[in-house]
Amino acid sequence: MDLKQSQHIGLIGLGVMGRNLAGNILSKGYQLQTYELNTELRQAFTNSYPDASCHSSLNGLVESLAKPRSIFLLIKAGQPVDEVIETLIPLLDKDDNIIDLGNSYYKDTDRRCEHTAASSIRFVGCGISGGAEGAKNGPALMPGGDHSCYSLLKPFFSEISASYQDEPCVTWTGSGGAGHFVKMVHNGIEYADMQLIAESYQLMRDGLSMEAREIGEVFDQWNKGPGESYLVKATTQILKAREADGTPLIDRILDKAGQKGTGGWATEAALQFGVATTLITEAVFARVVSSQKETRKHYQTLFPRKTTLKPEQENAVLENMETAFYTAKVINYAQGFMLMEEASKQRGWNLDLKAVARGWRAGCIIRGKLLDEIVAAYQGSIQFSLLDAPGFLDQVSKGHAPLREIIRFSLDTELPLPCYASALAFFDGMRQENGPASMIQAQRDYFGAHTFERNDRDRGQFFHADWQTLSTN
Repeated sequence: MDLKQSQHIGLIGLGVMGRNLAGNILSKGYQLQTYELNTELRQAFTNSYPDASCHSSLNGLVESLAKPRSIFLLIKAGQPVDEVIETLIPLLDKDDNIIDLGNSYYKDTDRRCEHTAASSIRFVGCGISGGAEGAKNGPALMPGGDHSCYSLLKPFFSEISASYQDEPCVTWTGSGGAGHFVKMVHNGIEYADMQLIAESYQLMRDGLSMEAREIGEVFDQWNKGPGESYLVKATTQILKAREADGTPLIDRILDKAGQKGTGGWATEAALQFGVATTLITEAVFARVVSSQKETRKHYQTLFPRKTTLKPEQENAVLENMETAFYTAKVINYAQGFMLMEEASKQRGWNLDLKAVARGWRAGCIIRGKLLDEIVAAYQGSIQFSLLDAPGFLDQVSKGHAPLREIIRFSLDTELPLPCYASALAFFDGMRQENGPASMIQAQRDYFGAHTFERNDRDRGQFFHADWQTLSTN
């Protein structure tokens, strides 16, 4: 079916993302019907796109569309999505489609797929990344849910998405909430990427007393190496921005970070599926700490920072930091892909991780050179994680020593590096064949008779000890 021949496409929600995506769709030659409850947003859209239709009622939107209708939602996640779906279902016909492009929780998408299917309505939960710029010029798309709906819309998705070397950045992920799960992990990786950059910035600003311009030059150099990425490039531009009086704008921004919940969801999923996404988790908690501005101000007066910096350390820090940053970044991505792999196994999604990496190479916030390396890694054999791939194996082998030096410097300067430190702790923990968990199992058996396995018996056999008797022998 050629979706350009008739008015099959509807869009609900004309906020920043919706308005920009609508412009993208119209620029590709599609006829578009839209709906927006807010009068001002509706008027702003019609002023910008006088040839497009914007309805003030959902009934009017549905009646304007030819069958099979495909209605895209770009509205606030949560209850608003459920409310719109409940209103749409009685208005739609069999094999019409609802596509949720918001940052919905993947379990909500599971539920909505089942709920709409009961009325023979096809539902897709599609992760979208790239912000307003991506929505306008081409985002990365991660659809999941009803495959027949995806098959119908595949040419449409391919046209409106970003492309990398002429390949559309669209990745089919699997049934149910798979698309929103992949987008959630993407956002978690993004949280940790941003935190690593922020920690590097603080280390240079407060540890090395560098000014914004100097720090920007360092990031600019990093962006010419293996750590090249959209976020590093953005950081260089941020550090160049000046107020009218010449003050770097970054110096006047309150150090209190917001969040919309996707990083926390990724952490929750990691606990559910039993995967150690330590950098994502630390990044989420770092934002929580940042939000406690008054508390931090109070404790700074009680525990003023002291440093034991040695002059000879400064040059060594800058020499080590780029390698340390990239090594921590590699570990962050390895953890994120481990989470997707385990969730795919448990949920039966058959997720193609190479395709996920391909789809993130343009349009999305975490795009960068590392994703090319990940695509190449998945073309070979990987036994346990990305850290097995030759390129990444070499990186962490040579990179963990500089990572240790950066963390030593942070201890000397009393500056927190939660993501850097957790990357190293994960690396060290994963290469300990004989770790300390035997003590935890002994304790659990001691106070709760939870049993334990023995290293001199076959796996799967569980034992309980009479600790009181054994300790008196």
